[in-house]
Amino acid sequence: MSWDSRFVFVNLFCVRYNKFMKILIGDDSPLILDILTAAFKRAGYEPITAQNGAEVLKKAMGFLPDAILMDYAMPMLDGLSVLRQLKASPLTRDVRVYLLSGFSDGKMLQQIKEAGANGFFVKPFDVHEVVDRICKDVADL
Repeated sequence: MSWDSRFVFVNLFCVRYNKFMKILIGDDSPLILDILTAAFKRAGYEPITAQNGAEVLKKAMGFLPDAILMDYAMPMLDGLSVLRQLKASPLTRDVRVYLLSGFSDGKMLQQIKEAGANGFFVKPFDVHEVVDRICKDVADL
C-alpha cells in the first residue's frame, strides 16, 4: 500500500468511525507536536497540544479527549506519573493513552503496561503507523 492510499484509508477510517475524535498530544518538542498535530488533523481528529506533563493532565480533565498520545520524558511531570493519575480519575480512566519515548527498557515498559497504557511507540517513529494504530484502537471502542 502506497503512502497516499494508506493516508486516504486512515483518513476515511478515522472520520467515518470516529466522527472527528479528539486527541491530546503531549511532548516537549515543538517539532514533534507540529508533526503529530498535522498528521492527526489530516486523519480527521481534533488535536490539542501540551508541552509538559502538568499541562497534559490539566487539559485532559477539561478537554476530555478520546485518546492521549504523550512523551514519556516531559518536564514538570513525566508521562508515567500522568498516566497513573489519568487512570485513577473517574473522568479519564477510560481514555486510551499511548506513550512515546526515545528509549525503552523492560522495566519501563512493564511499568507503563501495569499503569494501563494502551500502547507505546519508540522514537523515531513512523507517523503514519502511529496515526493508523490509534485510529483503529479508538474505533474499536
